[in-house]
Amino acid sequence: MTSDPKNRDERDERKRAKLLALEAYEALARVPVRTRREERRLNKGEEMAVRVLLIAVCAFTLALAGCSGSETESVTDAETPATTGGTAATGNTGGAGMVAGSGDVLGAFPADSFDGVIDRAALSLDAEGCDGTPSLLAQPTEPTVYKLFKTGDIDVENALIIYTAKVRTHDLVGDAMLEMWCVFDEMGEFFSRGMDSTLTGTQDWTELRAIFRLEAGQNPDNVKLNLVTNGAGRVWIDDIKVSRAPLP
Repeated sequence: MTSDPKNRDERDERKRAKLLALEAYEALARVPVRTRREERRLNKGEEMAVRVLLIAVCAFTLALAGCSGSETESVTDAETPATTGGTAATGNTGGAGMVAGSGDVLGAFPADSFDGVIDRAALSLDAEGCDGTPSLLAQPTEPTVYKLFKTGDIDVENALIIYTAKVRTHDLVGDAMLEMWCVFDEMGEFFSRGMDSTLTGTQDWTELRAIFRLEAGQNPDNVKLNLVTNGAGRVWIDDIKVSRAPLP
């Protein structure tokens, strides 16, 4: 079976046109390289003329190369995954509340005894906890920070550290909130308070949280867990946990 001579002539003509266009484009593309010093002396109008000519030749070349529809589709398909992947890498940018209940538990402190409690002299044990076991009770008469527990060295970075606890209040003037300090031997100490997760007045058991963001390479040597009260009243705290969640 032989091909139509007319079709062969048309294909040969297109090939010759492509070669001529590519040769013209390559010749023009080499001009700025050979005459870079001279080009610096051109005025803005001449530079624009050269650029327009290059764009026109390039467009002509691409038009010839696009005579076959299948070739154009293959180039588009090859470029699309790279663009889509870059967008997907942005990830979820939701608020901290979306991740507060998720993640791996790094440490748990039942707070049903004085074991491990730092400010034990400033606190007392109450039989009324959130789960039927005792809980820690604070009875501040003024704004106070109660130092509760330390995690020690934990292996976590490039993540959110989430400090949660069950808290109950009675006739509390001001707010009760959680406070977390991340200690870095080389950088010092940095803290985060759960300003958007507080209790005041008389409230039943509620989970409060404080969140600290760790970037890549930021691995705390210790994490300190505190309770902050801004006024007089009674505050119970129980079921303390430290968890890890992915960055949003």
